[in-house]
Amino acid sequence: MISPGRNNYVNILLILIIVSACFSILPGCEIVESEKSSQGLISVTAFDTTLNENLSDAEILIDGILRQEKTPAQIAGIKEGEHSITLRPPYLDYPIVETHFRFSPPETLDVSLTVGRSLQPGLLYIETNNDPARVYVNQNFNFQNTPVVLSLAPGEHQLAAFRSGCLSDAPSISLVQIRADDSLSVLLKLKQANTGTSPGDLAPDVCLFSDLGDSCSIAQYRGCVLLVNFAGFSCDPCIGELPQIQNVYDEYFNDGFRVLVINVGWWNEGPEEFEIVRNELGISMPLMYPDANGINAPNLYEVIAAPTNILVDRSGIIRQRFGVTTYEDLKSRVESMI
Repeated sequence: MISPGRNNYVNILLILIIVSACFSILPGCEIVESEKSSQGLISVTAFDTTLNENLSDAEILIDGILRQEKTPAQIAGIKEGEHSITLRPPYLDYPIVETHFRFSPPETLDVSLTVGRSLQPGLLYIETNNDPARVYVNQNFNFQNTPVVLSLAPGEHQLAAFRSGCLSDAPSISLVQIRADDSLSVLLKLKQANTGTSPGDLAPDVCLFSDLGDSCSIAQYRGCVLLVNFAGFSCDPCIGELPQIQNVYDEYFNDGFRVLVINVGWWNEGPEEFEIVRNELGISMPLMYPDANGINAPNLYEVIAAPTNILVDRSGIIRQRFGVTTYEDLKSRVESMI
């Protein structure tokens, strides 16, 4: 049995031994960091058998998670192993195609898929109780307003409607299963609401451009739980939370959770900073510039601090507004709204 006095002596001796060992490896102050694994590239292309040409602007999903890149694309940051890749063509009467592949970085892997117009599309008549309204099919606006008849490839399609000053009444999203030569009719319901930037208000719509050149709007995420993250890429707390937000995005994407990262524009950050954030942090979420068509999104949402996070529910209503978040914090917030 060790007495208290002797126990203290032993503890002090152990500390001295540890400190001595630490100093013995300090000469030269050489720190060996773990070597970063080499990243390979996946080159994704699609060929349109109907038009007999390469297909551009098809959406790419890897392991069920939507990427920001569209065909043709080179994608980095994919881990070694088995993966699935899904293409959603930009035309509603083209079916979705999927394949599987094995990837071993640092190789460059070419993945080429063929797509073509469905020979027997179905017809879908869409209207709302507050026409005219924008219709989003699978989160894409087809540049037609209700009432409208669409030709759709057989399969399941997600429908949502948007009209300024209106929330999407329950159900905020409609899933329709259409078969070849089907003819269906769908009524989407909208309800008047007050637009603002506080919890309980209807989220203002804004359409912005990403670092990859495509556009995204708040409206196209009707029917989803949407996090609007206002961030600066020279802001340490903003950069610190982005990988954690990405993890929640990946985990709940198939449950209808989406994220828009909007740069606040306070540090005049351009394509180089966007590329660093996307590649070095492994971000696949949309990274948006703050201004478009004379509208500044941070000003529209009265953002005065970065980061600012705004959670919008499936109907388009702001439910939460908060600052810095973590994986556990955001996961809890999202789970309460999914």
